[in-house]
Amino acid sequence: MDLQIQCPVCSRRFRVHEDLTGKTVECGACEQRFVVTSETVIEDRDKFYPGEHHDALLDRLGKKPPRKVQKVSFAQAEYTPDAEAEAVLPSTAGQKIAVMVGIVFFLLYTLVFVLGSGKGSVFQDVDMTKRLILAGFVAFCSSLLIIFGAKGWRARSFLFSSFLTACLIALVFVMPIHKIPSAGEWAGDGSQNELPGNGEDFSEQGEDEVSVVKRRVDYGPMQREIEKHANEEEGEDGLSMVTGIYIGDITENNVQVVQDFLQRKLSLPSNEAPAAYQRNGGKDRFIVFSGLVQRFESFVKHCEVLGKVKTHPEIRVIEVELDKSIFAEPSREVHRQMTDPNNPSYFVVNMEQLNHVNLRRVRLAVGRLASPPPEGVEIRKMPRMVEELIRLLREESDGELVDNVGHALQIWAKDDKEAVGTVGRIVVSWSKSGRFIPISLVEFLLENGSEDSALVIDGLWGKSPERWSEYYVKLGPMIEGRLTNHLETSPVELKKAALGILRKIGTRKSLPILEKYRDHQDEEIKILATRAISAIESRK
Repeated sequence: MDLQIQCPVCSRRFRVHEDLTGKTVECGACEQRFVVTSETVIEDRDKFYPGEHHDALLDRLGKKPPRKVQKVSFAQAEYTPDAEAEAVLPSTAGQKIAVMVGIVFFLLYTLVFVLGSGKGSVFQDVDMTKRLILAGFVAFCSSLLIIFGAKGWRARSFLFSSFLTACLIALVFVMPIHKIPSAGEWAGDGSQNELPGNGEDFSEQGEDEVSVVKRRVDYGPMQREIEKHANEEEGEDGLSMVTGIYIGDITENNVQVVQDFLQRKLSLPSNEAPAAYQRNGGKDRFIVFSGLVQRFESFVKHCEVLGKVKTHPEIRVIEVELDKSIFAEPSREVHRQMTDPNNPSYFVVNMEQLNHVNLRRVRLAVGRLASPPPEGVEIRKMPRMVEELIRLLREESDGELVDNVGHALQIWAKDDKEAVGTVGRIVVSWSKSGRFIPISLVEFLLENGSEDSALVIDGLWGKSPERWSEYYVKLGPMIEGRLTNHLETSPVELKKAALGILRKIGTRKSLPILEKYRDHQDEEIKILATRAISAIESRK
């Protein structure tokens, strides 16, 4: 332990070890010798801070004496109080962003609300109460952001937020509310459509069957679509471009499943979804397809999958008595048969799922059939299975589903020349129309030596040579003529890719053309041509 000692002559203080107690030491400043005793040892006192000890003596220390202001006959100077740092410092970046976000949130919601309050827009069928709740929530969040970010103008920001809120609430009351009409509310000509009472017979009122159907399905929305697509100059009445499907006793979840099913079967783009109108207090739906030129029989064919149908071709309306069993989930036993590859019914049960209304169940079934069977399970030729898979290729456009169909065909249609030819024609038509072609279908055509594989791969390779060059190589020397043609007519990038492929699969027939490119102005092409020639000459 160190001790603090003080020289008795010069009063300089030093720290020494306690072992020197009672011994003579020499001062480093004045060179005076003295003995380390209790008189020369300075005791360290504990430090304390203001407020820790209360002592009358301490209270008198460290305080500034009060200043007495002398009375003078002239006016004294008065100074403004010191400003707070919070009021002087500028707003932070976060506060500025908060104000901007709050104002943008206000304006963005106002724009969406105005544009979405029209017929058929996002705010259709949203009543006044819900609109006020939504507007109040937007106003509350935006006002909080503005007031939080308004550092030096809080009072004005409160008034500004109140003004914006008042404008938004007023806008809610001003904008009209458009609701989807239900049966009995209006007809196509705008008149009231009163439905008959229980047990009342339409035929007794002198109405024909068409009028009865129109009244039952509430034909108004369909009539407006017909008038919209009518063209008097070309003699088109518009009826051929509109079809209505009335489905009774259907739940909201099943409505979406049915709409998706019909969209897939009719090859409708996702942005051209049909309009669904509630009928019979929301229990029924009237789905209207417009702008679609298709035979009425095509709609009937697809609706027959949903249940019993009754057709009215003169007004292009189909009534469907829904078979609810198609929406039921499979039983535990059926689910076990679908998921256990060792079950004898595994392939048959999954094949039956390929024509299901729900796309999710179709995807799952195709995914199971596309998986390699476990060891010991023999794959038997099932022509119906191949037919169902090819039908999915023709009818479905879902990318994931089509890709799995390609993998399933590699298992179930291997060495099936008829199936290979059919798939080849389908894929060629897709290639010409620019439709997405999954790799699994290209591999299926390659593995089975399809004559169409060269045409398909050549088209895909022309769009993305990096991705499809390896499949071009798998075609072998049979496509050498196509590659040499690309050297003559294609852009520079494709020429480089073609030279790379010829280096791997080219024969001596290509040497005369390759010799021309040894003196090409592009250095990379010259190098690739030289390498291709060397590789071909090295092969026997």
